[in-house]
Amino acid sequence: MFNTLANILTPDDNLFIFTTGQGDLLSSCEVTLELWHETITASEFAAEVDKVNAGSISVVMGQSFSGGFIPHLAKQRRNIATACSGAEYSWAMPPFYTYNEFVYHWTAAVAGYTLCGTGVNADSNNDGYISMKEAFDYAESNDTRSETPQYHSIGQHLGDCITLYGCSLPLNYTNETVTQNTDIIHCNEINVQYVTVEQGAKLTLEAKGMTTIIGDFEVELGSELEVRGR
Repeated sequence: MFNTLANILTPDDNLFIFTTGQGDLLSSCEVTLELWHETITASEFAAEVDKVNAGSISVVMGQSFSGGFIPHLAKQRRNIATACSGAEYSWAMPPFYTYNEFVYHWTAAVAGYTLCGTGVNADSNNDGYISMKEAFDYAESNDTRSETPQYHSIGQHLGDCITLYGCSLPLNYTNETVTQNTDIIHCNEINVQYVTVEQGAKLTLEAKGMTTIIGDFEVELGSELEVRGR
């Protein structure tokens, strides 16, 4: 499958990967995902994903020990959400234990309603879209099982820009003090206001469209600002 995707997807595309089912933790401390009639380790899975040259890759994993995939998958232009850490089981939800709790709430967030038809509003910034980060935040806040959902993104705000529609949303980067190297990448447009880049830090802004510095923006002596287009 990933060989096929490698020949189809380009830097203009977003790849979305969703996994569920069973996971395991091996004696070697590597985690696995159970597939049809076979098992794949986190490092093997990451090697397959690395074949794809998509502009961004979003991964959601619901299986036990799924957080153990993050160190293998974490690369630039990727955001990853998992139901639990690499040392935890992932749990189904009561009363019938049919659905994985984290995945249930994540799916409800992007759909806008639960399986029972109850409306869900995970759109925290009211822009009309549910980003990958908003879906994770909703699922995490509603997950009551004994598990610790994990989120990882490089660049830091990539998950704020990507949705299941595959579009790259504009990002309003405001009221921020940049104290360490920060990459804002793969957004459609970036609007910057009330931002200070402190000494020793670097802020990189990369947008498909316009990067607009509205005002009240300071780059201190000894810091760096890089603005790139795509």
